[in-house]
Amino acid sequence: MSATKERKKREKGKLKKVLYLYKRALGLMWKEAGDYMVIRVVQWVLYLCSPYWSIWFSARILDEIFGARSLERLVLYTALLLGGNLLLNFLGICMTTLNAQKGFEFGQKQNLIFARKLMELDYSVLEEERIHTLWRRVVRESFNDGKNLETINRNLPVLLGSLVGVGLSIAMVWEFLARMWDYRMLTACFVLLVAAGIWGSAKCGAAVNRVWLECNRSISENCTQRDGYLDYFNQYERGKEIRIYQLGKLMNGSGKSTFIKLLCRLYDPTEGTITMNGIDIRRYDYQEYMSLFSVVFQDFQLFSFTLGENVAVSEDYQEEAVRDALGKAGMEEFLENHGNSLSTVLYRDFDKDGVEVSGGEAQKIALARAVCKGAPFVLLDEPTAALDPRAEYEIYKRFNDLVADRTTVYISHRMSSCRFCGDIAVFHEGRVVQRGSHESLMQETNGKYYELWTAQAQYYSEEASETIAG
Repeated sequence: MSATKERKKREKGKLKKVLYLYKRALGLMWKEAGDYMVIRVVQWVLYLCSPYWSIWFSARILDEIFGARSLERLVLYTALLLGGNLLLNFLGICMTTLNAQKGFEFGQKQNLIFARKLMELDYSVLEEERIHTLWRRVVRESFNDGKNLETINRNLPVLLGSLVGVGLSIAMVWEFLARMWDYRMLTACFVLLVAAGIWGSAKCGAAVNRVWLECNRSISENCTQRDGYLDYFNQYERGKEIRIYQLGKLMNGSGKSTFIKLLCRLYDPTEGTITMNGIDIRRYDYQEYMSLFSVVFQDFQLFSFTLGENVAVSEDYQEEAVRDALGKAGMEEFLENHGNSLSTVLYRDFDKDGVEVSGGEAQKIALARAVCKGAPFVLLDEPTAALDPRAEYEIYKRFNDLVADRTTVYISHRMSSCRFCGDIAVFHEGRVVQRGSHESLMQETNGKYYELWTAQAQYYSEEASETIAG
């Protein structure tokens, strides 16, 4: 196959792909926001018709003034000119108002489409860095390459309106062309010049777009990385972390959190099986299985809702149950300081009087959320990492009340946090290397647990000695 045929084949394939994408996008748009599309088309048609209306009736008025001078037609044309312009302007304002409202609704629907797609992805896929990079690139390029739904919705009315404009233009110059019929050569040259101008403008526009798209794609990777930083910087509550820690992060990496995610079926094991009552957990109904667990992860999320809604994760809740959970998590003082009200709004995203909770308070609220759910299994991943020693001690002291008679898995890299646990599993490089009680593990002086405990105890002892000496 010659190079020319191969190039034509590739261009034909690209054209089919583009047409398919536009067809799919238009179908999705009509399904999600058909009324918005209609409003945009009507708005653009009104915008184009307005000048033609003025030109047409102004010409008729001039014909009457310098021609037949019929008073009745002159009054009629003047009334149609002024009344038509008034009506077109009024309809244009109405369409602009509706367009702004429907445009906002459509923007939310478009965001919902992206969010819905994210929710359909498997959790283990969501945590992969390549998926994050790909997702940011898809979002960015879809908003900048002219393939996103809003851009298509903006261009479609322009296209349809332009066709209407062409029709109106032809109608207006038809009489002129008819009179020029005796000057066929001159008319042909005029038409050719107009066609050449349109073709040249289209070619230049296409060339500019190609250059712009190539530049956009060439810097896409850097831009997605930049956008990731901007997302972080735009969260006002991150300001202290950015300044104090300079975006540094600590990582442990022994596999403790991964173990919890496997247990909760956020991941499915690639080898082996996890069983409950001797049955592979993948054979249970997913939602029913998930309802067995109350979990507090390291990266838990509180919302800019009321305190009660954050604990119950619902707008409707039993106040007594929520207060009891907050009390067990050590939030009595917080409640007293804020009028003992569960309606206290957290953060200031939507309420200027919202309360900025500290890291420790946020962690206690997350603990209360796990308690309030009342599931038979409680999974706590570094639940006291943001607490000061006194608050941590208070949590340990009331731990039995906190989890009651429920089976609890407690994860921590702080060795003092593990001492009250009945069965300790030691993770190292993704494997369980030891298991037993604190006393039995401390007897294995060559073991990992003894090594870690001694290292941390020595550090605290030295720190305590220096504090006392100072």
